[in-house]
Amino acid sequence: MTDRDRQKRQVMCQWISNKMERNARWVNRVWFSDEAHFHLNGAVNNHNNTFWGNSPPEEVTEKQLKGPKVTAFVAYNATHGLLGPYWFEEDGRTVTINGERYREVIREFYADLTDMLTDNQLQQAWFMQDGAPPHTARESIECLKELFNARLMSLGTAHEWAPHSPDLNPLDSWLWGAAKDTMYAGKPKTLVQLKQNVERYLHQVGPETLTKVAESFQARIKACLNRGGAHIENVNYKKFA
Repeated sequence: MTDRDRQKRQVMCQWISNKMERNARWVNRVWFSDEAHFHLNGAVNNHNNTFWGNSPPEEVTEKQLKGPKVTAFVAYNATHGLLGPYWFEEDGRTVTINGERYREVIREFYADLTDMLTDNQLQQAWFMQDGAPPHTARESIECLKELFNARLMSLGTAHEWAPHSPDLNPLDSWLWGAAKDTMYAGKPKTLVQLKQNVERYLHQVGPETLTKVAESFQARIKACLNRGGAHIENVNYKKFA
């Protein structure tokens, strides 16, 4: 992560902190999103190219995660819970995430959001996404702006979600790791069984957990600010709460 990356994280965290100071319940309006690959061999992969050093490596060795997999999009909100999973598949076969498929999932997610929220809640809802190319393609940003207007946290918008920030996204910092034991309980033998386990876990997360995750997010924002935008995975961020 470069000095420029840390500066962007500081700017983002300061903006979020200001929003929460003006309205303590603002974070309850945000829908955080992410995708992950679930492999039958027990691997969960949601970061293909994450460099934690001070400079990019001169050489990169690619390691292919072998075996069948499914790919899911999930969104989290502190009040309303988890929406998803939305599977990236065609005719029962897992497909690569591209801009067109991503926008199809976003429209499906928004349709469910419309059914879940009141008109007033929908008009105040924010959407967060990371900087993956399918997310930030021009057509994808235009699609999101049609749905959420200016209430977006993403590269390519007025309120950027800073690069290299998985430690601040609740789905990265909590969901995928916390869910792994349940998702692979009983050692699923087929992708259908694996998908059922993923769906079962998402549907059983309770209100108390959702609240704790929101509190953790606020503590992480404070910790990131106190560390000048540096990563917080290896520090006791809770002391900043």
